[in-house]
Amino acid sequence: MLAAVALLLLMQVTGIDAKVEPLKVAPSSQTAVSALVDVHDDAVEFHPEQCGVEVLKGPSWLNVASEEAVFEPAAPGVVRVLVPATVNADASGKAELRLRVKVYYCNNFEGWCRADKVDVKVPVEVVAPSAAKVVTRPPIWTLILALAFLVATFAFFFLCLLYTSDAADEGLGV
Repeated sequence: MLAAVALLLLMQVTGIDAKVEPLKVAPSSQTAVSALVDVHDDAVEFHPEQCGVEVLKGPSWLNVASEEAVFEPAAPGVVRVLVPATVNADASGKAELRLRVKVYYCNNFEGWCRADKVDVKVPVEVVAPSAAKVVTRPPIWTLILALAFLVATFAFFFLCLLYTSDAADEGLGV
């Protein structure tokens, strides 16, 4: 009975896996390898400063900056790992990138912490530049600036309309 309980607890604690999407890249480009690491415990808190990525094997034309990996929460018990990579000009064909991702997390309610490692295999294919998936998004400040410009334009238009309307003659405007 005790052995069954210990086996069940061991299976629950070590249940960590990673999900990746195949990566399509263009020669002479920059990209990011993305993986979702799930520890199957919604009550844990990740500690990105103690997490890391190690390149086990990869094509010679793909330079992976594992020391610049970013760990960000994606959902309860799940962390997104983003690893920047540069593709050389002589890249061609298909290859497999193998990474070892180390995550460190704690369950503050139960009072324990754990470091786990999971091996991740990422299929990489070199395609024409127009077919490659470009990972770009505008910075948030550009969206805020665009919104402020629209509000200022609307306010200016409204004030000009109010000033030149008949309401100004009736004492409602300036």
